[in-house]
Amino acid sequence: MNLPAVSEFSAIPGQGVQAEIGGKVLRVGGPRLLESGRVQVPEERSRLAHRWGEQGQTVVYLVEEDRAQAAFRPGRRDAAVGHLGGDAHRR
Repeated sequence: MNLPAVSEFSAIPGQGVQAEIGGKVLRVGGPRLLESGRVQVPEERSRLAHRWGEQGQTVVYLVEEDRAQAAFRPGRRDAAVGHLGGDAHRR
């Protein structure tokens, strides 16, 4: 399996981490990462993340540019994911 090179890895204090992977800047973190900028969260991902949060579960987001591409719960096998330029679906 060929994995893209990771560069420019850094912590974002109190929010998460970011790195350049395959020429794209990706960020991973919790709700405070979303609050820090203008991040769009598609409706389906937002609903699931809100429900998970109400259940006391940690929600982590994968952000590319200004869009949350995925929301997931660490240690769980389900996630609300999307495709670049596509619709979200649940796994």
